[in-house]
Amino acid sequence: MPYLFPYSFLNNFDPLDSREFSQFILPAADKVQGRLNEHDFEQSCCQNETISAGAYYRHHLIEKVVDPDFLVSGTPKVGGNGPDASFVLVNDKQWHTVTGTSVTATTEASSIWVAAFVQYTYHEWTKSDAFQASVQFALRVDGEIMEEDITGKFEQADKAVSAFRVNTPKSDGSFVGARVFRQNNPHSLGAQHRPVRLGFSLDLAPGAHTIEVVAKRVAYPGRIAWLDSNDYIECHTRRLYALEVPLLPQGNPAGSAAVGASYMEDGTILSKAEYETARLDEVIAAYNDIEQGNCERGAFNHNHIPTAVFYAHQEVLGGTLHSLSSEYPGFSLATIGDPGWTQIFDGAGNLELPVQLNFPAYGDCYFILMADIEITKVWSSDGVPRWGFDNFGNLCFMSWYAGAWHVIGSGATECAFNAHYVFSTEAERDMNLCVSMLYVVKLTNPAQAFDKVGLFGSTWDGNGSNKDVTMGWRTASIKALVLRP
Repeated sequence: MPYLFPYSFLNNFDPLDSREFSQFILPAADKVQGRLNEHDFEQSCCQNETISAGAYYRHHLIEKVVDPDFLVSGTPKVGGNGPDASFVLVNDKQWHTVTGTSVTATTEASSIWVAAFVQYTYHEWTKSDAFQASVQFALRVDGEIMEEDITGKFEQADKAVSAFRVNTPKSDGSFVGARVFRQNNPHSLGAQHRPVRLGFSLDLAPGAHTIEVVAKRVAYPGRIAWLDSNDYIECHTRRLYALEVPLLPQGNPAGSAAVGASYMEDGTILSKAEYETARLDEVIAAYNDIEQGNCERGAFNHNHIPTAVFYAHQEVLGGTLHSLSSEYPGFSLATIGDPGWTQIFDGAGNLELPVQLNFPAYGDCYFILMADIEITKVWSSDGVPRWGFDNFGNLCFMSWYAGAWHVIGSGATECAFNAHYVFSTEAERDMNLCVSMLYVVKLTNPAQAFDKVGLFGSTWDGNGSNKDVTMGWRTASIKALVLRP
């Protein structure tokens, strides 16, 4: 209830004067002139009101979807330049903006959550003497690298140290002792083919800010001639999403709404015209027709206004090792089965969000999908020895509606990874690669309701025989958020 009470209670035969009448009405008039707060409104008073876009937070999204052209007439494409829309990283060991992932926004004092996704390919893996990718990714804000977000931060102190064996003296004849173990790439991403998801949150001062994904190559010990024409990183599908949440409630652009209820001077004749018509009716009318300027900053809280989150749900599976061997059908194709996509599963069932996402009821909204899966291994299931680099797995999101599974975003959610060890003839060889996925899209009056969303996988190999690769996993999760625009 409002913290506003009568100045006093009038009784019969109480003397009256204009000052007391002013004290009865002026506090109420002052309250409605920009000082109404959460105590002055009943709970859920605005649940059915239309909320303007940007009232809760602001969305910033940029993406570029690229068909990496892995398969050409059923044969994997190796070597050479990829699609024109791909980004090729310069080999100069400097940070470079990944094109198609830069957002500039003018904010208030805000807290911002940033999430980004990049699918990269290291083209040196096409050689028989394949090296590790030696690439780092990070997020940069206003020219400053977010150190905690670097994928494989380079630190000299992180180099592995081992001891010489007693029967292996040093070449200079000195005593046996500890030395730096010249291990390839202990400081950057080594997988030749994988997706990367980045994220952080940060408080921003008012003004213009630029947020972008950056990447650089890192030379590692023992590798000198690494800047040849076949040694480069190519980034395919990539996206950056930033959710800006103001730290302070929205201001009042209309200013305070004036109410015509002035102080009654001494000697004013108490009449209906002076008191009721000129003052009391004005205050009553203002309370019965609240405008922008009547409320103070932050007057409405979560009890009064509709929720900012339409839908939030997560499903997790885990336990024993499960696997699939299903030939990759090609970019953006929704073929189910083998060849085609197979749903990620465990002993309890398939990994999917079972709650209906009734988008038409929401109207415009932002749909955020994330998944994490621990890929235990990707191996040659036919027992034929070959390079492990040539064994690949793919993942994508699909939605179920109208009685069938459909690819979400025409291939925009696809990602791929390979086994990043040398040989892959044993199913027992684990690599324990965490694959993280991110997809964000603004839906405008969507025509289809998603009954459920699932995570699907497929496999292929570098020799074109595609059916001879199996990938295994133990744990996985999928989560979705549907937010107001």
